Amino acid sequence: MRRPPLLPLLAIALTTVLATTACGADERRPVDLAGPPPSLQHRGSGAGAGSGEAATDGASPSGGTPSAPSASSTAHRSGGHGGGHRAGHRPGQRTAPPIPSRAPSPSRHLLTADALPGLGDDLIWTVTTDGPEGEDPVGACQKTPLTTIGAVGAARRDFSAADGTVTATQVVARFADPKSAWRAHEVLRAWRDDCAERLEHARVEVGPLVDVEVTAGSATAYRAAYGPRRSSKSADTGRDTGLGIVRHGSWLSVVEVTTVGGDYPPRRDPAHVALRRIARTFG
Repeated sequence: MRRPPLLPLLAIALTTVLATTACGADERRPVDLAGPPPSLQHRGSGAGAGSGEAATDGASPSGGTPSAPSASSTAHRSGGHGGGHRAGHRPGQRTAPPIPSRAPSPSRHLLTADALPGLGDDLIWTVTTDGPEGEDPVGACQKTPLTTIGAVGAARRDFSAADGTVTATQVVARFADPKSAWRAHEVLRAWRDDCAERLEHARVEVGPLVDVEVTAGSATAYRAAYGPRRSSKSADTGRDTGLGIVRHGSWLSVVEVTTVGGDYPPRRDPAHVALRRIARTFG
């Protein structure tokens, strides 16, 4: 029997041993745990992948502590040029223009000569003065102008009728807030309370303070009379008056209608009617 040649068999066996040794060496090769996974290594070689995507998520490619965003990237996210949007303002949102702080004039609440009620249907009023409040109080009980007790602006209008024997005055004042107007109303009440003791007349009569129903705000009124005694032979018969106060929000108005002593209507008070008409200008 013929034996196969020995040299070819040895070559085949040597080749098998070398291949097996090479495979075992590859399996025992240590793995670099500090490096990125093979998937990231493969993606990092392409444009727009790898480290660029990892920076977007805030993580470093090596898996360490996330690095802080750069100034340029912060500026880009906040609107560019290193400046951010204002708080509460979204890009593309239109900001409304500021509202002018111009306050309405008190004179808009002054009654005209036709609107002011008189002592009789045939009485015709004429405006004698029209302008700022001035220094003269309205009525005998008011001590000082309204601007001295908190008003930030006031207008005055004086009326006359029947050859000057009948007169009327209205002042409208604006205060900083409703509470300041309420305080001024309380001051006017207090001045009425001690009016009889302060007036230096032989005859002083101050009536009670009554509420007047109005469409806007609150209103009060009272009557007063002062002058020489009625039994006196003096030509001066004094004055009979009706005074009203109306308040609405930050506004307050004082109106007085006066006439010679004894001629004021006993049952009809034109000051009450004036208060209702003034209140309509506030509503």
